[in-house]
Amino acid sequence: MSKYDALTDALQNRPGSHWPVSFKEIEAVINASLPHSAYNYPAWWSNNPSNNVMTKAWLDAGWKTCDVDVPGQKVTFRKTGPAKPVENVGEQPALIYNSGLTVTLSDADQNALAMIAAASGETIEETATRLLTQAIEIAAPSVRAGQARQALEGRSQLKAMDLDAIVGQARDMH
Repeated sequence: MSKYDALTDALQNRPGSHWPVSFKEIEAVINASLPHSAYNYPAWWSNNPSNNVMTKAWLDAGWKTCDVDVPGQKVTFRKTGPAKPVENVGEQPALIYNSGLTVTLSDADQNALAMIAAASGETIEETATRLLTQAIEIAAPSVRAGQARQALEGRSQLKAMDLDAIVGQARDMH
């Protein structure tokens, strides 16, 4: 058992796709001091699995480091592995997974994706996966509302409701 197992657990249970964190916060998580090399060499934070024991801790959790700031004693962890199951009220947990989806992009979109990937330190595939996951998270409530509307419309014994009017009234009240 490694002292860095606590970091693996913390990352596996962390929501979101990025975690900007100070070295001191990491030390609080692992309940130990980081080695001096972590405070002196950006290479210590590399994502090479043979780099050090702690690298394995974040890679095993499905995260990578980026934006290493040794003078500022900060690093950002970026999720690269499968997302944690997302609990939806009244639904079974949904898992985000690689379904073999293929998307054709124009040359301009490919160039934009490559620029975003380069700026974030991700591979193009990681960037595309992150952006698609974020888009799905944003769209999911609308999809669920549409499913609820269809379910309600399919129940003939219920009084007809104008869901758009109800949503509009609720929005106007706030």
